[in-house]
Amino acid sequence: MLGKYGIIYKDYLKEYKKAMYDNLKSKGKLEEHCYQREFELKELRERLEEQIKLDNPLPKTNEFIIMAKYNQIIEEQVNELLLKEIEF
Repeated sequence: MLGKYGIIYKDYLKEYKKAMYDNLKSKGKLEEHCYQREFELKELRERLEEQIKLDNPLPKTNEFIIMAKYNQIIEEQVNELLLKEIEF
C-alpha cells in the first residue's frame, strides 16, 4: 500500500508524465514503481532531515511551543525539498 510520498508521486506521473504513467500501468508495474520511488524518497527524507537539523541545531529550551515550531519548520523544509525531488 502506498504512503504519502508514493501517492503524491503517482499523482504527479498521472498529471505530468502521462506516457510513463500509462506505460507502467499497462505493464502492471505502476504500483511497484511508485512503491520503489516512495522508498527512495523516505530514505532521502531521513538524510535531508538530519542535514537540516545539523544546519539548524535544536533550540536550548524545553518550551513546548518553541520546540513545536522548530519541528514544524524542519518538516516544512523537508517536504518542500522532497516535492522538488518528485518533479525530477
